[in-house]
Amino acid sequence: CIQRPPRSQCEMSKTALGLLLAGSCGLSASAFVPSTPSLRSSSLSPSMSASDPSSASESLARRSFLAATAIGAALPLAAEAKREPPVYQEYAKVDMTPPRPPASEQDVNLESGVSYKEYRPGQGEAQVGPGKTVNVQMTGRLLNLNGIKFYSTKEFKDEFGEAPALRFTYGAGELLPGLEEGMLGMKKGAIRKIVVPPSMGYDKYPNLLPQPSPAGRPSLDSVLKNPRRDSTIVFEVLVEGIR
Repeated sequence: CIQRPPRSQCEMSKTALGLLLAGSCGLSASAFVPSTPSLRSSSLSPSMSASDPSSASESLARRSFLAATAIGAALPLAAEAKREPPVYQEYAKVDMTPPRPPASEQDVNLESGVSYKEYRPGQGEAQVGPGKTVNVQMTGRLLNLNGIKFYSTKEFKDEFGEAPALRFTYGAGELLPGLEEGMLGMKKGAIRKIVVPPSMGYDKYPNLLPQPSPAGRPSLDSVLKNPRRDSTIVFEVLVEGIR
């Protein structure tokens, strides 16, 4: 029996990844499985041939194991993709764009210095406005620090692993004034990127929502406590509900 050195975990992971790529591109899985050196070119006895039945069986078993491992890893990812509603996929795309998009016809500039860009108009009759209770998914970024994230509702998960929405009542003084102004008129399912100047943000209202995550607090403080830095905030907002 030929003793082969055990393959490292890294090699196994690369092979499993190759099998996944092969499946998505229509290639043969065998193209991504490392070939076994020919026994004829080794220092083993010439009497041992590459056509040895035990060697072939071992190679086939190894390939079957790798294929099963790759398929098992792919199934949870496929299931997760099916559970993700289209509106959240669009929100994720907004989350990956630069912190402040270039000026265009879609930008709205308000007298207060707040500006916003709507990526999805939303639907229904209800709109964000005075007295309305609003549920949102939201991400906050620091413009001065190249858009580094200091807050996200996705970071605060409940016991079921879900990210609860941020809830507030419009006009009750709970939310940053600049953020609240930039959300006026949004409908359910709407997505906006809102730019809040220092005078309408944490510089004057440090205790209002949304409060930074523990990991994001140092980044926010480094901007707020340094007068030479611009404390402009960029929020990406998805409205989940209005009542």
